[in-house]
Amino acid sequence: MNSIRFAQIYDGLTSKEEALFGVKKDQYAFDDERLHNFIQAAKVEGRRPSQIAFSYFVKHLIAIQKAIDTEQYELYWERLTEAGDKDECIVQRFADARNYLLLMLCCLEYEAGRPISFGTKAAKELSDVDKMIIETFLPEIEAALVQQAAPTRTGVRPSGRTRYEPVPEEED
Repeated sequence: MNSIRFAQIYDGLTSKEEALFGVKKDQYAFDDERLHNFIQAAKVEGRRPSQIAFSYFVKHLIAIQKAIDTEQYELYWERLTEAGDKDECIVQRFADARNYLLLMLCCLEYEAGRPISFGTKAAKELSDVDKMIIETFLPEIEAALVQQAAPTRTGVRPSGRTRYEPVPEEED
C-alpha cells in the first residue's frame, strides 16, 4: 500500500469516526456528562468507568477478530439489508473500537480527578542548571529533529493535521 492510499484510509476513517461520535454521544451521555453511562454502569457493577469502557472496547475487538478469522467481512462502513435496515460493516467496527479507546482515556482522567497531559513527564525533578541547558539547546535540537524527519523514507511529509501530500521527486 502506498503512502497516498494509506493517508486516504486514515482521513476517511477519522472523518467517519468524528461523525459517528457525534451521532452516538447521546446514547451514553446525559446533560453535559459525556461519560454518564460508563459512570452509572461502574456503580452498578462495582467497577471503574475505565473498566466498563474497556469491556466495550474488547467487545468490538472480538467482533473484528471473528470477522478476520472467518474472513466474513465487507470492506464497507455499512450495508443495507433487504428490509432496508443498516448493518455495521468492519470499517465501522474499527471506528467504534478507536472511539472506545478515546472514551477509556477520558474515563481514566475522570478517575484520576486531574487532566491528562499530552506532554512528557520528567523522570526526576530537574536542577536549575539542567533547566538552563534545556532552555538553551532545546530549540536547536527540535529544529535538527524536524529537519532530519522532513521528507520521510516513504516520500511523504505531513502537511497538516491529517492530510498528506507526496514530496516532489528530486531531479538528477
